[in-house]
Amino acid sequence: MKKIGFLSGMLVGAGVLYLLDPDRGRRRRARLRDRLVHGAHELKEVSGWLDTRSRHLRNRASGVLVEAGARLNREQVDDQEPCAGPAGNPALSRRYLGSV
Repeated sequence: MKKIGFLSGMLVGAGVLYLLDPDRGRRRRARLRDRLVHGAHELKEVSGWLDTRSRHLRNRASGVLVEAGARLNREQVDDQEPCAGPAGNPALSRRYLGSV
């Protein structure tokens, strides 16, 4: 356990020296900052894509469930009986016929 702590301390120290180097440290820090900003933008883009995709899949699953329920609950329809109007809704048919 002590060896792991010692090695971790050495790695952190080497990283600090690498970034705070008087000759090239500024450039290294700038590159690190640019990579972190780029990574954050990529992560934001991926999360937006995942959000859109999950919303799409959720809506599709909802549609499948509605269609399955409609097929299970479908009643026998007499084809000889006249249609009740637009979309089979009597209230809409009264409005529709009243406006024509």
